Amino acid sequence: LEEDNALAMGEVTESYHKSIVNLAVGTLYCERGNYDFGISRICKSLEPFDKNLSPDTWFYTKRCFLALASKISKLMFMMN
Repeated sequence: LEEDNALAMGEVTESYHKSIVNLAVGTLYCERGNYDFGISRICKSLEPFDKNLSPDTWFYTKRCFLALASKISKLMFMMN
């Protein structure tokens, strides 16, 4: 029973660790202006949403989405 609990806890920790790594990589790509790859990496980091979406991960995800929206709005404003 203890081995099963330790194994399950290790899988959860490993999954969350991969999520954080993907989120960090996606954030860095968004910061450099490569929003296509960055946003796709961020979306991948949140899967499965029920386990990986938390207030902490949403904070960094939201920053990238808002930066993309800001860049698009500035481009649209310059076009008019």
